[in-house]
Amino acid sequence: MQITATVPMRVDLAGGTLDVYPIYLFEGGGLTLNAAISIEARVHLSTRKDDVITITSTDLGVQESIDSIAHLRPGGPLSMVHYALLHYLPEGGLDISIESQAPTGSGLGASSALLMALSSALYALAGRSLDYQRIIDTGANIEAQVIGIPTGKQDYFPPLYGGLCAMWFEIGGWRLESLSTDRELLRLLSDRLIVSYTGVPHDSAVTNWAMLKRYIEKQGDTVARMRDIKAIALNMYSALRNRDFCGFYRLVDSEWQLRHGLAEG
Repeated sequence: MQITATVPMRVDLAGGTLDVYPIYLFEGGGLTLNAAISIEARVHLSTRKDDVITITSTDLGVQESIDSIAHLRPGGPLSMVHYALLHYLPEGGLDISIESQAPTGSGLGASSALLMALSSALYALAGRSLDYQRIIDTGANIEAQVIGIPTGKQDYFPPLYGGLCAMWFEIGGWRLESLSTDRELLRLLSDRLIVSYTGVPHDSAVTNWAMLKRYIEKQGDTVARMRDIKAIALNMYSALRNRDFCGFYRLVDSEWQLRHGLAEG
């Protein structure tokens, strides 16, 4: 059997870090806005007649061969694939190929997109119906295992749902509101956004962890800035719903100015 899963990555619009537990609980809920883009992640699975598992990352130039899943010990540049396999426990051997179109450290949620593609492919391999809520929640737990610090969930939505996402994080869990039903809004936004790589890599997980620590410890004006970021996300939500792009541009700039002072990176 052969299965291929191709998913989009995302660009963050507003409210990033509010998706990280437990910040949104302390702020009476959080709102994060992002959008799927045409840069993609791809996973291809091929079943084998033996128990061997091979993993090839074409963009990293890394290849591994494991005698069987029982011999799998997570670690190294492919550790996220390892942890996903240990959770989903596919039967028999597999040839796994993963590929990301984004440069390493681009800040487009590439590793999360790959995890969503791999999880979806493993669901299909097992003959299970896709359960996006479970895939997202499990993915966040897997990624936390890999990086060793709390992680947010916003990166997982565009790979699975696509389009323009408004993600509400509340005490009872998360709730997705897709803004993609407004096709004209999507067209206008697409015409007005350019995603450009600066050539400077960035580790969003470490940056979020620095923000979280400063928030919990109430260092400086971190709490006030996070509250302002939430207000900007709410205002941007309204601006997008009203197709107010002048307001949208101002809010993008305002959020960047606030975020720039929260943590280096």
